[in-house]
Amino acid sequence: DRTRMVRDGVEAAVRFDLGGYRDLSAAVFLDEWLIPVASPEFLARHPPITQPDDLRGEWLLHDGSAWDGADTYEEWQHWFAQRKATPPPWAGGQQFNLSQLALGAALAGQGIAMGRAALVLQDVKAGRLVPLLGPCVPSRAAYSFVTTTHPSPVMQLVRDWLADEAARFCQQRKQTLPAPTE
Repeated sequence: DRTRMVRDGVEAAVRFDLGGYRDLSAAVFLDEWLIPVASPEFLARHPPITQPDDLRGEWLLHDGSAWDGADTYEEWQHWFAQRKATPPPWAGGQQFNLSQLALGAALAGQGIAMGRAALVLQDVKAGRLVPLLGPCVPSRAAYSFVTTTHPSPVMQLVRDWLADEAARFCQQRKQTLPAPTE
């Protein structure tokens, strides 16, 4: 919030959430795509996964705090709802308080994480993670550049740079991951 930014001397922040900032300027610079990912080793040790019904609750790795205020199973719930599939029981799947920890567990062959394209693209390109059950699903959250209502010229340059980098990333994402269907 604006009060906290002013109090703490924060001129800008990059946030992944649902937006809705009051008294601040927020520019969404990157949307997000969700897709389950697992390591090749995990996939070699388990039965083929060809449809959402093949997923078992104990295999799922959960980011328990996708963003401030998000439900524990937010991204998995959203993905299953968008795919019009029934999720398995959540009990048994490991929970983490940071998406990078869930992705680290997936890289280590411990299960299937809900991948955000911005966080998994390089691992997918390198073959360390395999996207499952495409196409991707658009996330409810996005990446925003948040500043006070009158950002400095330097912050405007940073915002423009982020937008340029996001456009380049979107090209790579489109070439690497199965795009959401309309």
